[in-house]
Amino acid sequence: MNIIDRALRKFGYAKAMQPLAPWQVASAESQRWTVPDGRLAETQANLYRKLSWINIAVSRVASEVATCGFEVMELVDEKTVGIINHEFEELLRRPNPRDSRYELLFNLMAYYSLTGSSYW
Repeated sequence: MNIIDRALRKFGYAKAMQPLAPWQVASAESQRWTVPDGRLAETQANLYRKLSWINIAVSRVASEVATCGFEVMELVDEKTVGIINHEFEELLRRPNPRDSRYELLFNLMAYYSLTGSSYW
């Protein structure tokens, strides 16, 4: 992609799509019913388990989120000030006896990335 294409894309122009070959249309039509329905969370989870590139992408995003630093902030006179040892931070350090903070946030973000929703 050159600079002209990028400039034109900013104004809403795009290259016309090349017509598909008949074998491409036939292949796509035959695969139409073999792709699992992505609307169900169970199907998405199975797809995540089977496809390594989805696993890599979701794990990378979830790992970045889980390692981010969090701080509870308070607004004081137009400035935000961090609250030291806030109860939420204490709870987040050890959310339950079985999980660490990293595991909780990693699983939360991975599930959210796969299904579009997540809850605690």
